Amino acid sequence: MDFVVNINGDSRSGGAADPSWIAEKFREGRRAGNLCVRVEITAPMVNIVLVAGDCDRPQGSRHATAAEQRYFDAWEKRGLNGADPSPGALISFLQQIDRIAA
Repeated sequence: MDFVVNINGDSRSGGAADPSWIAEKFREGRRAGNLCVRVEITAPMVNIVLVAGDCDRPQGSRHATAAEQRYFDAWEKRGLNGADPSPGALISFLQQIDRIAA
């Protein structure tokens, strides 16, 4: 499974999106008054974009697979689908990402 984290236009793949980078990008976004978080996940039966903060929401044209729905549920459970996500919630989600669809 591959994932890319994009915070305000700055992207990192997988483990390169470490907690200190995430915290710094959240601080920068909040100082600028615009925080947009996107996580793109690709794996067998999974091809989704999760968004938080001040991002345009992707318009889905199909129903989520069971595996995709588990990611959506985990994202929502951590409060990441709202306008004011926390860096800790994103870090927690990313630390669990390999186990979510299992």
